[in-house]
Amino acid sequence: MILPDVFVGRDLDVSVKSDGQLVIGSITSRSITHGPLGIQHDPRGIEECLQNASPAPVSLQWFATWKCNYKCNYCWQETTRDSYRKVRNADVTPVEWIEAFSRIPVQEFYISGGEPTVLPGMLDIVNGIGQRVPIKMTSNLGKSFDVDQWIKEVDPNNLDCVTFSFHPTQQSWEEYSSKITRFADAFGGHKTGCELVMHPGQKHFEQGIRDMQKKLDLRTINIDVYHVQPAKFPPKPGEGTDRCPHQDTSLTMAPRATDKTDPVYCSAGVNRVNVDPLGDVYTCMSAIDRGKMFGQEALPHYRSTGNVFEGFSMSREPTLCWEKFRCSACDASIVQDSWTPHPYPYELPLPE
Repeated sequence: MILPDVFVGRDLDVSVKSDGQLVIGSITSRSITHGPLGIQHDPRGIEECLQNASPAPVSLQWFATWKCNYKCNYCWQETTRDSYRKVRNADVTPVEWIEAFSRIPVQEFYISGGEPTVLPGMLDIVNGIGQRVPIKMTSNLGKSFDVDQWIKEVDPNNLDCVTFSFHPTQQSWEEYSSKITRFADAFGGHKTGCELVMHPGQKHFEQGIRDMQKKLDLRTINIDVYHVQPAKFPPKPGEGTDRCPHQDTSLTMAPRATDKTDPVYCSAGVNRVNVDPLGDVYTCMSAIDRGKMFGQEALPHYRSTGNVFEGFSMSREPTLCWEKFRCSACDASIVQDSWTPHPYPYELPLPE
């Protein structure tokens, strides 16, 4: 049974009658969402978390669209394409996006996707938001990224850094290196970054990426290296994503094992939020993923906290989370210094 939304978050008992043999005495709804687990708010932990988070910038990551003009078999959005690629974008104009985001006071604005440049009006959005907060972006530098158009229409002052991810199965090295060179020459290496996912079959491009970064004096280089782990959706039975065989081979048998499921206060929602293509706001990337799967039945810290078109405002209190081991690198880089242990008597038994 699903408790109607109007009853959620209120202190009340709901009686249930059944015509069958199932007998339910009552359902209790509590305003303290973690009450059923025996977790109470810890004022000291809340204050410490907020203090730890105060030096970090207020950061917003906008997944402008889940659409992409590439199809990489190792992409996490491709492997669950029914949940991501087929989701529509908000039916709004670039001006409406700019106005909505202007109401949220942030110091960092990061645009990603999907491939953000397949969203119509992206250059207008970059210029509109960039006048207030210089834009960070990740792009695949594919056909939807017109370097000449960017040079002609985008004010360099509106950019912080655009990182271009190389996808060898979708684009030639010649095309990628030519386009990133033209962009860096026009906007400067200090506003340009490069990236490579170390998937089998493309690890031999690593040295070329490193050489190019030095030659163009690019601001960032991301070599996306992870430990050996079985692929969730391997191309063939028994194959795995052997990304870095010498980093930690002990993780091969149990790559997702963790002994840290104790709850912590996290500044996600206070100084970091993620926004999806519909304008719905989530505390973190994990919340977007779980929210898509479970909707209103998701755990409290995984539900949408509002919508940018409906007067959203940042939270004033940290989030109580017991799944920090799932935290994405993009979120963790902002919020991990805020993590403050909650004095709960034992680690919660969570499936991994």
